[in-house]
Amino acid sequence: MAKQYYSVLTDYGTQVIAQAIAHKQPLQIMQMAVGDGNGQATTPSQRLTALVREVHRANVSAISVDPRNNKQIIFELTIPENVGGFWIREMGIFDHQNRLVAYANCPDSFKPQLESGSGKVQVVRMILLVSSSDAITLKVDDSVIFVTRSQLTPQQITATSQNAVEETGHSHEIDKASTSQAGIVQLTNATDSEAETLGLTAKAGKTLKGLIDALTRNLSNYIPNSKKSDAVTSPSSDTIATSFAVKTAYDKAVEADNHAERAYHLAESKQSPATTLAGYGIGDFKVGTSTGDANDCKIDGNYYFASGQNLPSAGAWHIAVMSGGQPNAIRQIAHKANESKVQTRYFNGTSWSAWKEVGGDGVPVGSVVAFPSAVQNPHGFLRCDGSSFGQETYSALYQALGGNTLPDLRRSDVGMTAYFATDNIPEGWIAFDDIEEQVSEQAYPELLSPPCGEIWQPFRRAESERPLYS
Repeated sequence: MAKQYYSVLTDYGTQVIAQAIAHKQPLQIMQMAVGDGNGQATTPSQRLTALVREVHRANVSAISVDPRNNKQIIFELTIPENVGGFWIREMGIFDHQNRLVAYANCPDSFKPQLESGSGKVQVVRMILLVSSSDAITLKVDDSVIFVTRSQLTPQQITATSQNAVEETGHSHEIDKASTSQAGIVQLTNATDSEAETLGLTAKAGKTLKGLIDALTRNLSNYIPNSKKSDAVTSPSSDTIATSFAVKTAYDKAVEADNHAERAYHLAESKQSPATTLAGYGIGDFKVGTSTGDANDCKIDGNYYFASGQNLPSAGAWHIAVMSGGQPNAIRQIAHKANESKVQTRYFNGTSWSAWKEVGGDGVPVGSVVAFPSAVQNPHGFLRCDGSSFGQETYSALYQALGGNTLPDLRRSDVGMTAYFATDNIPEGWIAFDDIEEQVSEQAYPELLSPPCGEIWQPFRRAESERPLYS
């Protein structure tokens, strides 16, 4: 049966392919076109210079060597789904001069357009078979299959695999590993290689571990932890002092130097033994002036500070130091220069307590004092009537009471004193001036029995000494 569908090389195609083979110059096939034969089946002819009626042309989609036969060159044209609305009955390939090189007919195939409601991607192929320099034929593969099933099967991939598709399968080239990219790498057991493209095996790693372990076990190359010491008083001759021990020793040396410096200056400041208390066997006692830190005054004596640090407040102070030779039980009593204020604090061996005011006029701030009724508004006192006072005006009193409200002694319990703003004594109360005359065991036994009796007995004295709280 004669072939119905076949391809031919045009007269022009025969000429240029022969020249390409003879001169070993590549033939440039640029475009591929399909036509509908003007509605009729076509017959290939070498004299053709164009398709009967061309309906679509585009650049060749792919050119490759047939993996099944390296003498065959495959030309492919892919027609996308949005191109169509025509029949395909003929095809041809064109060179770079836009001239027809080969022509082929094919069975009728309708190429729909996507807008019509149906679309498909259609691939047509033309295979150029070169059997010899004088025997060149063309044949058309009108199948849309790109590869066979066997060609889809992956072959074994090795370090020398190349990108290829054969009848029995396909393979791919793998990148070689380097310091700049990932890929396949060759293993080695060498432990002295400088190669940057080889990988160590587990055996090589084991060898290296053995070398490292041997080095670690060499006692002459390291100091065990048991031979390291933080102590600065160790008598050992085979231990090594740590950085901590060195720093501790350095700090102690600095501290000793400071003590020696202070002792030197203290010795320089003392008089000869014949004119000091220490010279007569009496403990250290110092009298002098200072503008330094009051915290450093721990030797018994009297000190005058025109100014300095850690004083009760700014200004000049006289400070008496008492320790009895006990370094952990030191007391300082500070007298404000040219004033009667007195404050005190103590040192417990670790730190100084806060300064505490203990008065200076004989009565601590916040004390309740009784005055004769003839004394009105004594200087330095406020009446205990429950009123409020200015915190800034009486700051010491505010600190002693813990607030700015005076106690209210106008009302109290049996045996307690009270204050009244007038001379009209309420019923149930006795004026201080009448205590000695009215209070007796027969009239007020409850006032003379414990615990009230312990309070009132001291007030049973001369009329001029009878006090009133105010």
